[in-house]
Amino acid sequence: MNKKFSRYLGVFCLLFSSYSSAQWVEVTGEAVILESEETARVNALEDAVFQAMKHAGGEIASLSSLKPYLSEPRQQYRFSGNEVRNITILEQKKAGGKMYITSRIDIYPSAKSCHKTQYKKGDLARELLDCRATASSNG
Repeated sequence: MNKKFSRYLGVFCLLFSSYSSAQWVEVTGEAVILESEETARVNALEDAVFQAMKHAGGEIASLSSLKPYLSEPRQQYRFSGNEVRNITILEQKKAGGKMYITSRIDIYPSAKSCHKTQYKKGDLARELLDCRATASSNG
């Protein structure tokens, strides 16, 4: 009886765990200190969020809506209505004229497919044009 129950429970968990697409990522963003340390901090934080979204499969275009809020000097940022829900700064350091920010970012990606598969139509059109050019040159 216990074996059957544990098998059903295992299958149930496997089926419903695949629908959960939220994840947190710990990344380190970096930026060169040019104008000020505040500007470098914002740029390093944006770099960290970009890396996390790229890794998690999120829409990178939604990063522009977060930029105004990242300029506020905080240790934790919370968002709603965006793929990025939480940013926690774990470590901030300066070394060699660069600013490094290590942060933990919670992401709920809304993209349903891989970004590479969205552009297959353009590749197919390019292949057709190459094929036509080859056929017309061969006579």
